[in-house]
Amino acid sequence: MRKFTTFDKMKLEEFKEKLAEEIRYRRIIKLDISQEQLAEKSGLGLTTIKNLEGEKANPSLETIEKLAIAFGIQIEKLLCFDKKGREKNE
Repeated sequence: MRKFTTFDKMKLEEFKEKLAEEIRYRRIIKLDISQEQLAEKSGLGLTTIKNLEGEKANPSLETIEKLAIAFGIQIEKLLCFDKKGREKNE
């Protein structure tokens, strides 16, 4: 079994931070909905949404897919953490 290094953990923390920012951006700016509404729309639990936005969750690919569907975008767009590229791809 592979052991994670500090570098790996830092990358994971950075990923969670950027994903949380992207989820909040799309929920608030693009859809103007609450966390509760996003939970309902995505089929995810409210606690899951709060944990994702609070950078406390490690989302599965299924969770990421459900969010992308709820936002009406492809997974690649949800994972595009480049803010300049975000607007171009909308």
